[in-house]
Amino acid sequence: MRDGNDLVFRDVPSFWVNIQGITVPIAVQKEIRIPVEGMVPEWINRTLTWNDMEKGRTVYLARGQEAQALVAWICANGVAPPVGG
Repeated sequence: MRDGNDLVFRDVPSFWVNIQGITVPIAVQKEIRIPVEGMVPEWINRTLTWNDMEKGRTVYLARGQEAQALVAWICANGVAPPVGG
């Protein structure tokens, strides 16, 4: 959702653990607000991410087809295309 100059993401997994090759979310953050102006999305292992420099963490946003749809949406809302591959 867009709220003014921020993109708002809800129920975002914020802590992941790799268990026998499967990435499992352990903690979910209720809401993340990212200023459109400062958002630089990045591809990491075919996962769309955003590096929160303020809090020193990587936020995993989406994978697969969901990630492709999210890229289209964030780009339509003024964010530059993701970096990496």
